[in-house]
Amino acid sequence: MREMKEVDEYLLSSNRLTDKGFNEVLASVNADVVKLDFSNNRIHNVCSGLMQLLTSVDSRLQHLNLENNKLGDAAMNNLTLAVNINKTLRYLNLRKNFLTRTSCDNLSAVVEKAKNLEELYLGWVRTLPNVE
Repeated sequence: MREMKEVDEYLLSSNRLTDKGFNEVLASVNADVVKLDFSNNRIHNVCSGLMQLLTSVDSRLQHLNLENNKLGDAAMNNLTLAVNINKTLRYLNLRKNFLTRTSCDNLSAVVEKAKNLEELYLGWVRTLPNVE
């Protein structure tokens, strides 16, 4: 009988995933995952599953792509806290999200503290529409 190998890459780009689907996928991800690509979806929030994965001492995650979603300041605040704790993340793509000056201030802390991070992508940032 062949031994089952753990999945170490989740490539879920362009699947119209919302927060609910994002949470459901991350509930099944183990600490051995090396690459997560959730780009081009409809994710608004950074779920507790991702936070746990990033902050786990057993985490092997090196590549996280969240490009072109709907992440805003609250999600960025949570994400940057977790990335600052993580010791393995090398690549982080946050392009094409709804980031403001507040998000940028939080991300500057990542640049200063996350010594393991080699690539950080922030281009093509969209601003949130005015809400009155």
